[in-house]
Amino acid sequence: NRSGVYLVVVNLGDPPATQHSQLRHWLRFIVSRSDSDTRPQVAVVGSHRGATQAIKAQLREEGDFMLPDEREELILRLKQLKSICVRGQRRVCSTLQDTTQRFRAEFVEKLDVAPNPFLIESVNPDDMDSAELTRLHEWLRTAFDHIRDTRKVPQVCLQVAELVVNHLRPTLPPITTYDTVMAALKEAAGDVIDFSDNARNRAILSHLWKAGHLMVFEEVADTVVLDPQAFGTHVIGQLFCPHGDPDFTSLVVNEKDGFVFRTTQLEAHMAEVRARGCDFGD
Repeated sequence: NRSGVYLVVVNLGDPPATQHSQLRHWLRFIVSRSDSDTRPQVAVVGSHRGATQAIKAQLREEGDFMLPDEREELILRLKQLKSICVRGQRRVCSTLQDTTQRFRAEFVEKLDVAPNPFLIESVNPDDMDSAELTRLHEWLRTAFDHIRDTRKVPQVCLQVAELVVNHLRPTLPPITTYDTVMAALKEAAGDVIDFSDNARNRAILSHLWKAGHLMVFEEVADTVVLDPQAFGTHVIGQLFCPHGDPDFTSLVVNEKDGFVFRTTQLEAHMAEVRARGCDFGD
């Protein structure tokens, strides 16, 4: 059984040991959050290929003022990026390729890891990047087709998912309460869907959560996230991104210390998100 599709992004400029450690961390995390009878599908994506010119410029402009360790780190990053080569119609990073293949075999019983990482430069993409992005889109389509083929979706869940997309997201905040969601669903559905059974309602939302349409946190004030993609991009993505918004320190992520951040940092970041017009509430 397959449930869940994940993209794990790796900075191509990081040393191979760092790539190995971070990839293992996230694969273990995915396994820990998956049901025992599922086999989520995972693709590894290599980013920051285009950082070469920025690193060269930094070395030229600031190299004389850097500490030896800082300069050496940038040089190692430059060498790592320069090791990327072209094979056939695709770019290949041999160290990331080997790491991906190793973890594909190691996690074979728990995860379906794509055999080849996708190397995509999103800032200044060229024709090869566009072709690679097309391959990634095709992999995603195939992955979601597998889920649809192996999981029978109740008709009522499909109907509610359509209401979430077409009625709730345009009119409600991205993060709201269960009661607000149910009131909006009842109004939008009219007499078409029966929402009188609370246990059935929660089962429907639970199914939609597993399918990625929304998120439900009963233990956190019965909160519902109506747009997981926006929430992941503007909040979770920034928390885990090593190059997030200016003046915001991301989470410290490592296997020894786990997740560490200060509440003040999160509050400051949420204020920045609201200033850009995306209000997730309190």
